[in-house]
Amino acid sequence: MRSATRPLCGIGLLTLAVGLCACGGAAATDAVRESDWAPLTDRDPPPYRPPPADSPATGAPVGVATSGGYDQARSLALHVLEAIRDSDEAGLERMLGDPLGRVFPRLGTPNRPRTDVINQALRNPRRSAPDETMPLEQLVDVSSVRVVPLSHRESVETIPPGLSATDLLVTFTLSPRGGMFFRHLLGWPSQGGFVVRPGSEPQIVAL
Repeated sequence: MRSATRPLCGIGLLTLAVGLCACGGAAATDAVRESDWAPLTDRDPPPYRPPPADSPATGAPVGVATSGGYDQARSLALHVLEAIRDSDEAGLERMLGDPLGRVFPRLGTPNRPRTDVINQALRNPRRSAPDETMPLEQLVDVSSVRVVPLSHRESVETIPPGLSATDLLVTFTLSPRGGMFFRHLLGWPSQGGFVVRPGSEPQIVAL
């Protein structure tokens, strides 16, 4: 009887050991699975976020420039055109810098007194006075107005003294009637243009 009992005890011990190993393996597996789904902690790196796309220029705040300086320059240019149409001398004195450069046929250093430019625009004997109620669209193709930094047209080395690469160049196409009107006043036969110095009080520095 003793010789039969001993093998049974050995088998029981072996079965118990295998069961404990199996339980331990399951616990370890559960622990790994739990760690796989563990929440992030302060020590974990932040989730990856792709960097914003570069702007077309140099990464500067393009939105600010577009909504501020560009719209500002466009609005100022149209107001100057209206002032010339309406013979608004006080308005021109406020919006034009002193002295003034040229835009066409090529950029020129600001060296013309503002009073001379205003006299040429308002008191030219060859000026044909349009009706003040004439829509500006009959003189200028408003949809053609374009605004770019002066550096887009000229290299920094060729920008005339008195003008800056950060100034804004405003160009637009004249209608046939507008060409006849501005040809003798500002020397614009088919296209007009201003250089605007942006800021809290923007001014035209060339035309």
